[in-house]
Amino acid sequence: MNKILTILLIFMYLTVFSQDTLERKASFYHNKFEGRKTASGEIFSQNKLTAASNHYKLGTVLIVMDEITGNFVIVTVNDRMAEKHTNKRIDLSKKAFRKIANTNKGIIKVKIVEL
Repeated sequence: MNKILTILLIFMYLTVFSQDTLERKASFYHNKFEGRKTASGEIFSQNKLTAASNHYKLGTVLIVMDEITGNFVIVTVNDRMAEKHTNKRIDLSKKAFRKIANTNKGIIKVKIVEL
């Protein structure tokens, strides 16, 4: 089953990233949000593959790829960001961020594709 999933993800990666993508910056949630209710009503967990965005609808599934490394992760938008943040940024859970970059970087340039 894992091999099938890996092949599917590679296929999606090659297919989707040949299309137009949005270039944005990604950061990750502060720990103070752990256990709080998100805009979708879910309880936030740093251990889920989720994201906050003001650009995408709640429930939207995204592929987020680090522009430098090419590492990518699939996340679901389940929260909104503070109004002071522009539409050019996305916040990832720490689990999602760690799949594509080291958290010591803080903010990275990413490409985002909506599935």
